[in-house]
Amino acid sequence: MSEKNIWINEDNAHFYDCHPPEAMTVAGLERLVDTWCSPPESRVGGMLFCTNVQRALFDSRAWEPLYHDYHPDDPQVEQTEGFAGLPPESRKLTPDRRGRYWVHQLWLLKQRGIDHLQIWLDRCRHHGVSGWLTMRMNDCHHNDDERSFWHSTLWKSRPDLRRAVARDGDWFEGAMDYGQPEVVEHHLALVRELCTRYDFDGLELDWVRWVRHFKAGYEQIGAAVLNDVMRTARAEVLAAGRRQGRATSLGVRLPTDITACLQLGYDVLTWAREGLVDQITLAPFFQQAEYEWPIALWRELFGEKVKILCQPESIIRPYPEVGQSECFVDYSLLMGSAASAHQRGADGVYLFNECYRIAPGDRWVRRDPSLLGKLTHHVGDHALLRETPRRQVVSHNQIVGPGAAGGSVLPIALTKPPGYWSFGRHGRIISVRICLGGRPSGSALRIELGLDVAVDPQDLKVWLNGHQLSQATNPADVHRPTTVKQVLAWEVPPDQAMDDVNIVEILPSENLPGRLLWAEMIVIGLPSGLGQR
Repeated sequence: MSEKNIWINEDNAHFYDCHPPEAMTVAGLERLVDTWCSPPESRVGGMLFCTNVQRALFDSRAWEPLYHDYHPDDPQVEQTEGFAGLPPESRKLTPDRRGRYWVHQLWLLKQRGIDHLQIWLDRCRHHGVSGWLTMRMNDCHHNDDERSFWHSTLWKSRPDLRRAVARDGDWFEGAMDYGQPEVVEHHLALVRELCTRYDFDGLELDWVRWVRHFKAGYEQIGAAVLNDVMRTARAEVLAAGRRQGRATSLGVRLPTDITACLQLGYDVLTWAREGLVDQITLAPFFQQAEYEWPIALWRELFGEKVKILCQPESIIRPYPEVGQSECFVDYSLLMGSAASAHQRGADGVYLFNECYRIAPGDRWVRRDPSLLGKLTHHVGDHALLRETPRRQVVSHNQIVGPGAAGGSVLPIALTKPPGYWSFGRHGRIISVRICLGGRPSGSALRIELGLDVAVDPQDLKVWLNGHQLSQATNPADVHRPTTVKQVLAWEVPPDQAMDDVNIVEILPSENLPGRLLWAEMIVIGLPSGLGQR
């Protein structure tokens, strides 16, 4: 029997916002879990169900629910404060708009007396799958709009509890400040309610939503505060297990980089020393495929008993300046990111926002009927992934502490600037690292480079791990950012590639204009447009 090593995060809005009112029933709720867990080939071993944004996504007593001031029979409901700032379609009962329809569906479950979180947890147990709840520790959606229905009364009425006054409209500005005891107790109240109300296998504290929890400069002082939050949550989860008569676990979703965690106030050194967590998910912030997972460091810190998951993505920003309009969905990116995670010893793969690929009426859905099977099977099987067409791209860590240097390598000027000094670049030679995720046995490999100018192909010479490569004639027909004006390709003899880290060296002709914007190793065999949007 295949290992059950894929974890699905069912997020704050997907089920309610992308399904019809007829699905807001016990049977409809169970179908969601069945979709992921029923297929015989499914490797789904765990599902996590989101419990909150700034408001609760269930009939909470500790927090006001998302629908607490919603009155659907009010003839002016579309003009009430929470909805008035939305586009017209989002104020109506229109699916997939993250607006009134979402709120109405949650309200409908309440009217029908259905505790949907427990239904989902019970259905997971029916399938022999681990059922978890996940709590966002500082959701900041729409913090630039004081009127939004996303916001709690506490957030709106107490701006003094925020980490910063609104200065530029950035959502992070309005994050709640854990340096204030009232904010800490507010969040712990929900932790306690989840632990006393629900029969779960685990509770995840999602610290990646949204990583800024303190006033600027107070992150290191604040580490002691978050340590106490973790200790309290650990005690509550263990007490829940004793009441249930079985083991329960505490998990965390964290930035990939340990240094970034420490910079943000996540004292993972203490968490490891005190044995506060059972499961760690290493995650980007949003829409960013990562490849160089530092699993060995996390394993050394937390030991073998703590499960380490990695969150691959089907979207990438090769460097921070790449905007939203330049992003594209390509599942060969996700396959490559997952392959790298397995190659480095991850205990499993965690899919976040991929729930949006399964709803038939959803504008995000991929209509390739084989996609769900790939998500529930392929990404958990390293042997399959090694032979699967995939893209291993030069990426960067999105999350760093305030003022810290980002991890972006790209873009790189083809001509070394005067006086430039870096051990990442020797003279005129440009070096980039590509993590392959395991050499395929029966597929060919290529290095493909994207430039922001057109050059004579003979103006670039390329080596892989010290071996000079021969140019290929036709780059793969796949998406890249539109800022890439030319793509050049080189053949890679399989015996010259490393299973994990590969060093690509590029020697441009002297004084060559332009920049390197994109670099990847492709396991070729990609049909045109595979899995792309």
